[in-house]
Order: sequence, then C-alpha cells, then structure tokens
Amino acid sequence: MIDMKKELPMKQLLMRIDTTLLILLSATIILIEFNERNSTFFLAWLLMLVLFLFFAGVLVYSFIRSYNTHLISPRVVKFVPFILGSLMIPILVLTSTYLKNDGFKSVVLKASYEGNHNEINLTLYKDSTFQLLNSGPFGGNYVRGNYRFRHDTLYIDKQELSKIFPTGQLVLKVNDQKEKYFVPVARDSSSQMSLSVGKDRLTQR
Repeated sequence: MIDMKKELPMKQLLMRIDTTLLILLSATIILIEFNERNSTFFLAWLLMLVLFLFFAGVLVYSFIRSYNTHLISPRVVKFVPFILGSLMIPILVLTSTYLKNDGFKSVVLKASYEGNHNEINLTLYKDSTFQLLNSGPFGGNYVRGNYRFRHDTLYIDKQELSKIFPTGQLVLKVNDQKEKYFVPVARDSSSQMSLSVGKDRLTQR
C-alpha cells in the first residue's frame, strides 16, 4: 500500500518552481547546443552565458529553499530538487562535449585562420573525419567529411569546401620558428589563406 504521507511531499518537491526551472533551463541549453552543432550565431555565447548564470542562481536558491524546508523525512528527500539540478551539470558538460567533438571523437589536429571578417577552424579526428567551421561576423556553418594525410599533404573530401580550398589539398609547412601551418594548393597564383596548426598529434614534423 502506498504511503500517502511520503508520496505527497515528493510530488510537491518535484512540482516546485526551482525544480521546473532547472529542468527547463537544462532542456533549453541542450537545444541550443544541438542547434550550434550545425551552425553558429554570434549572440549564442551571450545567451548561453545568461542561461548558465540563471541555472547557477536557481541551483543556489534550490539549496537554500531545500535547507529551510521542514517536516520532510528522511532529511535527504527535501534536497531532491537541488540533487536533480546538480546531476544535470555533468550531463550538460557531457552533452556539450559530445556535440562539439562530433561524438567523443579523439582529436588529432586543430588548425585555424583568423581574417579581418572571417574565421576558419579545422578539426581532424583520429577516425579520418574532419569538422570545419567557416564563420563570419554574425555566425557560420559547420562542414563535416573525410580526410587523408599523405606525405605532408592533407586531402579533404568535401565539395562544399571548393570555394575555400578549390583543390581540396593543403600542404603542411614549418617556418623558422618551428611553427606549423597548412597552405592550400591553389589552381592559380592568387593569394590563399594559411591555417596555423595548434594541437598536433597527426604529423611527424
């Protein structure tokens, strides 16, 4: 037989405003992260900052309210909303990592280009797939595909990148300061952007 005295407080805890807010905020953050997986918006970071600060504020409020709640036994039960919100933190971190790294993939190389009006971020994964973000002042789009790295040359297999890298080939160079960078192979003598290599566990240079 169900103990109504225990069921009622638990139902009230789950229907509390802080519980509802923590669930709604978590769902909103995940939805934004999912949308940012394919395209970015220049104000998304500000919105995420506001949501995380609001989430932290609600979590603190939940702890204080739970602490001041009386007549609920066992005592740990009254902290259910706060515990629920705390458990959402690692879930949000894991979800963000999963979406940003295309599924917990191992990163072997990162390269980037920063221009006056645009930015390119290239990420290569161990499974021979890549992720490239081409962004401007108001946001950008992700492109994903496969790559091959042979004899200091990176071959990218993706038609959508033909305007950025017409030949789909980038040659790895090293300057006098031992800094690595990729130079796109051009079809003509026009100036091409070069991508500075940051993290590198792929090349042997």
